[in-house]
Amino acid sequence: MNTKYLATRIASCLLGLLCLAGCTEQELPVTPPAGQGQGLCFAVKQADTKMNYDNVRSDFEAGDTIGCVITVGGTYQANSAWHYNADNGMLILDYIWGTKQDQWGNPGNTLTRVSHNDNTNNTLISRDNDAEGTTGFISLLRGGTYNFYFYYPYIANDLIREDIYQAIDKYTEDKSTVFYRELQYPNAATNSNLQYTTNQWGGEATLTKNNWNSFATVNYTSGEAYTENKAPRYNWQAFPCFANHTQANKAQINNSDFLWVKRTDITSASNQTVNLVFQKMMATIEVVSDTPLADVYFQAQEDESLRRGKKIDLSTGDMTDHETSDAWDATPGERKPYFAASEQIQPYNNSADGTDYRLVLPAQDAFLCNLHFTLNGRVHTIDLSDNISNLSEGTLYIIHINRRGETTLEIVDWENEHYEILDPDTNAETVNH
Repeated sequence: MNTKYLATRIASCLLGLLCLAGCTEQELPVTPPAGQGQGLCFAVKQADTKMNYDNVRSDFEAGDTIGCVITVGGTYQANSAWHYNADNGMLILDYIWGTKQDQWGNPGNTLTRVSHNDNTNNTLISRDNDAEGTTGFISLLRGGTYNFYFYYPYIANDLIREDIYQAIDKYTEDKSTVFYRELQYPNAATNSNLQYTTNQWGGEATLTKNNWNSFATVNYTSGEAYTENKAPRYNWQAFPCFANHTQANKAQINNSDFLWVKRTDITSASNQTVNLVFQKMMATIEVVSDTPLADVYFQAQEDESLRRGKKIDLSTGDMTDHETSDAWDATPGERKPYFAASEQIQPYNNSADGTDYRLVLPAQDAFLCNLHFTLNGRVHTIDLSDNISNLSEGTLYIIHINRRGETTLEIVDWENEHYEILDPDTNAETVNH
């Protein structure tokens, strides 16, 4: 996922809002090349892919992986992975999660990646005369009505596992490494080393590759209901959406920025290009300064005041708050759906000179958060709740800081075509150390 800057600010924002509001999600008929399939494919139109804000336009990059839960007749079938072809804007099917027969033809019982061209084990969907993955044409292998629920970033247990493995290796090699800041996918870790608290009574354990899922916010592979001691946890209609504790690099912020779109009532007789217009399900805070800033971080004002995780029903796009639980069998996400007041939440530095920072957070009814930064050698603390009472989905909050450390807030709400500029806050709290 790539973030690109436009040259102008308010004028381009308003123009972008008008353009996006007028865009349609129509399905355009296509004529496939001779001998190349039935013509069903999914296209991501770059101009409509994500929010077009004041000075920001985000597009998918070549090779980005997009997930998709597929149902047939309303019944869950599989989680799947697709990649973005930047040459033509098409999504290319890579694999689904399913089971494979053993060498004697007996059905398997372990979920694994099943390739798009595995004719033995994949009876759901395949590429259609597109072995090289260029056109994006697909074949639906069953009768009935297919529904597709696309989401970004794509997530599965094997990716979470490898992410935690690499962080363990880095800490093992260099004990000065801050463990949780090395994780690229949203997680429940806040420990700087491999020691972590296991329960509300202060029990401790050491993280190893054998108990890697102690911090996994998403604890399933297929999208089906995850069960532990027969207690249902996550499934495709309660999909966890968490923001990373640290968003200092591109992967960490991109993996926090959840996008969603659905396309329903598609059959094997479909012969069309299905255009996808992804919705931005998270809120974005951007800090823009006239002069370079240092030591920029966000901080919850108190425990359980700044939410970092919600759940989405992929069938509807509805986001709900993630439950909090200290039960012995609670999932990592249930134990820590909030940022701790003690942690410094690092944003992404989106500039070469330290004048632009960005943080992605879930929508929330109350926003009790402080912004800290150093400007010209002076440490500033800004109470953001003075002007931002809540965070909304698909909304960009631009905090502009002038040379004196005073702030102006701009709010861009794409969905409701609302643009607001608040007066500079000349009474912002300044703390000198």
